[in-house]
Amino acid sequence: MTSAAAAAKISGGTWAIDNVHSLVEFATWHNTIAYVKGRFRTFNGTINVNEQDLLKSTIEVNIDATSVESQAVQGREDLINGADMLDTATYPQITFKSKNIQQKGANEFVVTGDLTMRGVTRETQIPLTFNGIVTTRMGVTAGFSSNMNLKLSDFGVPFTREFEPGKRVVDDVLKVELQIEARPQS
Repeated sequence: MTSAAAAAKISGGTWAIDNVHSLVEFATWHNTIAYVKGRFRTFNGTINVNEQDLLKSTIEVNIDATSVESQAVQGREDLINGADMLDTATYPQITFKSKNIQQKGANEFVVTGDLTMRGVTRETQIPLTFNGIVTTRMGVTAGFSSNMNLKLSDFGVPFTREFEPGKRVVDDVLKVELQIEARPQS
């Protein structure tokens, strides 16, 4: 395995997430027959790169939970924001703060940290792929991606409504996709 710094080839310092060119999306199994998707419009974060030891870098992300969009269906967005799901009136932010980074492959990492959603903090492992760095007319940009599953019940989400016995309207497993572009912070 190559060293993390050689694999990533990313310069030290603080990199800010470019939320115009990034996405935080989710999907869940609906009525046991199909996935419904959503995303958060507003989020920010930083990646503090330790150039001497990339595995000692840190990541912090803040998501405005009230910025949820779900296929332009206002009733669904109201439900997601409501007390039965995210309860954004009480818990308007979802946050992640890394505690540890492990290298799993040349450009594959696992970031372990505290994910707080709906007032519940759980240690969570996020698989992260470093997709490289490019320089364009907009400057230097690093790319990262991740796909992972979260259990809503782990974060105290009480929505367990069934449309018939044993068949939930919304599954407990939430599939999360991250596509992140970050730029050196000035």
